[in-house]
Amino acid sequence: MTKHRTGHEINLIGKLEKEKNSYQRQVDEEAAQLQNFETLLTWVETCQKRFTITQERLRRNPQVEIKVDVDKEDNETEPLTLPYLQKTFKYYQKNYIHEWNHFELVVLTFHMVFPLVKNALSSWDPLANPLYGLDLIQTWRQLLDPSVVNLTGSTVDIRDEGASYASPFQPVASQSAKKVAINPVDLRNSRRCHRNAYLRLFHDIILPKFRETFMNSWNPQTQSAAAIKLLTVWGPSFPTEVMDLILEQVVMGRLRQEVQSWDPLRAAVRVSDWLHPWMDILGEDKMSQLWRPVLSKLSHALRLWNAKDKTAHVMLVPWKSALNPGMLEEFLRGTILPKLHEAMKVWEINPAAQDHSVWTAVLLWHDMFQIETFVVFLLNTFFPKWLATLYNWLSNKPNTADVAQWYFEWKKSFPEVLLKDSYITQQFNTALEMMQSVTTGNVKPPPPFHHTPLPKIQTQRREREREREREARESKKEKTRDRGDTSRSGAASSRARSPPPQPQSNLLNEPTTFRQLVEEVARKHEILFMPTKRFHESKTIFSFGKVSLVIDKNVLLVFKGGRWTPVGLDELVTLG
Repeated sequence: MTKHRTGHEINLIGKLEKEKNSYQRQVDEEAAQLQNFETLLTWVETCQKRFTITQERLRRNPQVEIKVDVDKEDNETEPLTLPYLQKTFKYYQKNYIHEWNHFELVVLTFHMVFPLVKNALSSWDPLANPLYGLDLIQTWRQLLDPSVVNLTGSTVDIRDEGASYASPFQPVASQSAKKVAINPVDLRNSRRCHRNAYLRLFHDIILPKFRETFMNSWNPQTQSAAAIKLLTVWGPSFPTEVMDLILEQVVMGRLRQEVQSWDPLRAAVRVSDWLHPWMDILGEDKMSQLWRPVLSKLSHALRLWNAKDKTAHVMLVPWKSALNPGMLEEFLRGTILPKLHEAMKVWEINPAAQDHSVWTAVLLWHDMFQIETFVVFLLNTFFPKWLATLYNWLSNKPNTADVAQWYFEWKKSFPEVLLKDSYITQQFNTALEMMQSVTTGNVKPPPPFHHTPLPKIQTQRREREREREREARESKKEKTRDRGDTSRSGAASSRARSPPPQPQSNLLNEPTTFRQLVEEVARKHEILFMPTKRFHESKTIFSFGKVSLVIDKNVLLVFKGGRWTPVGLDELVTLG
């Protein structure tokens, strides 16, 4: 009995000893926390006392810059400064993380840091000195932005709600004591408070400064480069929400105002010089909101423009890289092309005394239009007049050497890209045939003029849609082929494998009518094939190269020898 009682007492004493140690550790931890609370409280009271001194100085002179010598930075009788707050924020965030998060001491930012930052940036001219204040804001971003701040002292991203967190806090009285855990609710609140602090820093101080600069001081026509540099250097420090506000409400708002008041006839600076540099920052969608009003004003200004005036070309050349091809082509066809037609209509081709000024001015535009458009323009304006002049000259028995020189000089005036076009080549070949016919004594007349309609404008959007459709079709074929391969792989190895399915022909690309078949042949042989406004027995007469053509059901009729004669496709190609 005595031994049993003694063992029980020993166990009881051991249990009581463990409880005593546990309570002692708890007392030590709470004492350490209390000491930490008192340390933080002392720091907050010191900041408040020094901030009162700062407020008094700012009340007497709002423009004074609050500065303190480095050796007096920790002096409690000196005004509160940003360097002191930066140093102490960083220290207490790191070494008193549990208490910092629990009491949300980041709220001190709103009451003490913001007024000092506002004072530091009070004399800042963002356009004149874009880098001013950037280091200051980036420093506070390290302390306030949750994408940068690590409130736990670990390497876990603070924005990850599902992560587990543990505090590195060690009580002062016991370095070997267990780490204190952070309440997840406290951590989320602290994270939200940090985010609000960083956002409010921009909303309350930086954003008003940018808005005032862009709306009141900024001249978009002369200071675009400075504004873009400002946004470029500050961009990485901006919260996404604030950057979107600046671009949409401030920059775009100011550019809309400038476009509204811009007069292309009086402006000293090309609109492209101050508007196009914004494309990389604002993007295509935002810039497209400005294109229409600008192009409308340019179109109005070009009503009195003369094709021989090269200033319009200088003004519009930068737009080739800014607008999508369809929008640019639509604009040029509505403004420039009619003026070029007018100039070519009154211009004369005279081998004896040629004025090249109009021709030089017209050719200047060849690389602005889609190549198909400019070729059709020449087929309708230049070549009928040029071939008619050649025919009249050849009919008067000229010096063939002079004619040959005249021919080669005109051909040499064409840019290489136009000479490579099959329709242009065909026109020069026609001229050679006329020149060679002189030797027979019967000069060959030029072909009858048929107005060629302009091709449809191929917009960039339609091209992208077609590309996506083409990729979708290819992807579908690949999936079908893969499924076939997978099903075959499951068969017994001794079974002979069936050949892979052959891709079906795309019926949409095959000619479905006889006319489409003729169009396909014309494209293959680079022969101009298009309808005319003339008819034969209620059927449209087509121009197929050099001959006139009628399609009667599946019969081809060509006008030769004064009558309509049926021909085959091979003969048609030879005649064309």
